Amino acid sequence: MNAPLADLPTGLAAIVAALAAALPGGVNVVRAGGPFDVAEVRRHAMNAPAVVVACLGLTNYTRRGETWSVMGQLAAYVVTHDQSGAALRDVAALGLVDQLLRVVARNTWGLPEGFGVPDPASVEAANLYSGDLDSVAVALWALTWRQEFRVQSS
Repeated sequence: MNAPLADLPTGLAAIVAALAAALPGGVNVVRAGGPFDVAEVRRHAMNAPAVVVACLGLTNYTRRGETWSVMGQLAAYVVTHDQSGAALRDVAALGLVDQLLRVVARNTWGLPEGFGVPDPASVEAANLYSGDLDSVAVALWALTWRQEFRVQSS
């Protein structure tokens, strides 16, 4: 069996790298510190289309022999805006969400077997449309899922 993850940031980095490799060129895939507010959306809209990955929380931190198991609540925010000659922001966002759903489902992020990363669970996508976002020509979706990771005990 392979060694567990050294730490949770290693798992998050693997998710960002896998999504960047799977999505078309021109889509900026980056990591964020947490959930979005309007200021964050505007900042990322400058580099749209963008997928912003965040760990929203951790639960069920339990000992499993020589390792620890933890359930991560993860999100990939899709940010698009109207661009000349491109699909409308809502259509572009929905297209990226469709691609993300296909990538996230049943993905262990290229981590070797033994890292204790089972398939994602509770995969959901939500349109976060608001009048404020519409007024700045931005579309925002959140794709969320839960995924277990196994980490070293020390």
